[in-house]
Amino acid sequence: MHHSDPSFTVSTALRFHPGELLLSLPVRLLAVVLLGAPPVAVVVFEVTFAFANLFEHGNIDLLLKTERRIAGVLVTPALHRRHLASRRPELDSNFGTIFTVWDRLLGPYGESSSAAHFDTGLPNGACVRTLGDALLLPVATRRDGIACF
Repeated sequence: MHHSDPSFTVSTALRFHPGELLLSLPVRLLAVVLLGAPPVAVVVFEVTFAFANLFEHGNIDLLLKTERRIAGVLVTPALHRRHLASRRPELDSNFGTIFTVWDRLLGPYGESSSAAHFDTGLPNGACVRTLGDALLLPVATRRDGIACF
């Protein structure tokens, strides 16, 4: 669902399948328990993650000079927009949410700036027209790599 949004806006940050959220919750809780993270640390992380998520999905163009400085450390909207592109190899890059260091170290980092344009959403608009279509997306029949109903 997250990648099905053809318009990259802050609302894209909120588009996650309920099934994904339910399946990831036990894994996240287990990690918190195994790490012995104090509740205040969990709250600080979740608040930081939420703001970073909203920022990186914001449809804002930063000044190129400012963007270059920030992108050296933090994920900017332009960097994440590349990850939500409807075509590869852009789609297979910039997985980070807060820091760019992980993508840089592990290889999927791709340069981007507010001057770059990427079509976002599923390939060819892929048949997601309603909330029902989006909810059925994980089980959709795939033809030529495109989800259809």
